[in-house]
Amino acid sequence: MPLKLTPLVLEEVVGQRQYTHYCEVKFNTAEVAAMSTVNTAVVIPLSTAYKYNRIDDCCLIVQQPFEDTADAAYNSTTISVGETGTPTGYINAAECNKNAGGLVKSAYKTGAITVPKDYAADTGLVVTVNAMAAKALSNLKKGSAIILFRLFKFAPPVDTDSV
Repeated sequence: MPLKLTPLVLEEVVGQRQYTHYCEVKFNTAEVAAMSTVNTAVVIPLSTAYKYNRIDDCCLIVQQPFEDTADAAYNSTTISVGETGTPTGYINAAECNKNAGGLVKSAYKTGAITVPKDYAADTGLVVTVNAMAAKALSNLKKGSAIILFRLFKFAPPVDTDSV
């Protein structure tokens, strides 16, 4: 089931560096909780960037670090954000695990997609949660990350030839 990309209200947009939409990935998100295969990532459909949409920016904020409270050796959980075909295009493997030496609190546009990006066709957005070697995502007991987008929806061009 795709994660819901929710619009922020005006007061939130002003307080969040002009980001307009968000979603939350938690340790108990259905796809993450169900992944019991070790060393396996899960790709979660996010939403669709429709034709005539523009993404100006993307940010990931670790609200609560991911953690297996029963296993301190579980020390890597990375999250990537991108689109179908370029799953690390906006955020590339941000470390979100409490026991990691390089835990990030926030990551701003670390992928290869150049922003602003105007979409000429409908394109699926994806979030990838990566487990570490010999560990399964289903073992996580804590964790939450917020993904923010600055998304604009342009009207289609007017066909002036038929006017």
